[in-house]
Amino acid sequence: MLDSTEAIARKLDGPPGFFMAMELDDAIFFALRRQPGGVLQIDLSDEAVSQLASHGLVRQPIPQGRRSPRFSGDELLVPPELFERFNRLRHTGDIVIGPAL
Repeated sequence: MLDSTEAIARKLDGPPGFFMAMELDDAIFFALRRQPGGVLQIDLSDEAVSQLASHGLVRQPIPQGRRSPRFSGDELLVPPELFERFNRLRHTGDIVIGPAL
């Protein structure tokens, strides 16, 4: 479950929240920044995307830092105020999280 207190405490840079890279190689880069880190596959139903987007989900290019590689995809940012909705959507099966393939 997403927890806003933990998200704020573990924030490295940028706004607090839960970030999802849209491309596997981008996700691997961010997983390696944190130890222990890992990559998960997150499948969102159309209903989950619709609900989250209408309440503040952000899709944006991944910001480039001076030492970061060139990213190939966008990121989704789930701000802390959407964590409860995200967790409910997981409970209903509209969001499924598992190992990256």
